[in-house]
Amino acid sequence: MQQLNRQDIIRIIEGKGAAERVPLLYHLWIYENMFDDDCQKRQDWLTQYPCDVDHKFLQFPGTTEGRKEDPSFFWAPPGVKSTEGKGLDSQFLIADWEDEEAVEAFYATFPDPESPALNTEEKVKDGRYLLGRWWDCLFERLWRLRGMKMPLWIFICIRNRYIVCLPD
Repeated sequence: MQQLNRQDIIRIIEGKGAAERVPLLYHLWIYENMFDDDCQKRQDWLTQYPCDVDHKFLQFPGTTEGRKEDPSFFWAPPGVKSTEGKGLDSQFLIADWEDEEAVEAFYATFPDPESPALNTEEKVKDGRYLLGRWWDCLFERLWRLRGMKMPLWIFICIRNRYIVCLPD
């Protein structure tokens, strides 16, 4: 099976055509233990089913402090300190999201998407489409910003105030 090139993937993403087969995208959890700890079996499988897309891991901003590449690359508004050490349900950046001043400060200092701290991994161009990825699940970012207790309360108790939270 031939690997699809970058232009094939772009054409598919943009809906401007199809490829001779479905593009393959995989990365995590394809280790030797899936092949009876046989490195050669794994390599044969990877050769038979080439991954059509390369991955680049993006470093998300810190919660209350930045990384060495960019100390200002974090989510918290100025003056907000870490709440680590508290239970996950009690950690948050802004206690009251109805407080317009606090929310405006949050948005005014939003992390720069061009920050060098976001993209620290160098990749050798090999002709494949390059996809940025990160490690977070659906609600993890929301929990880091608002804590766990408040979003759950909003989703369950005052859903009619928001446009798309829970169906009736």
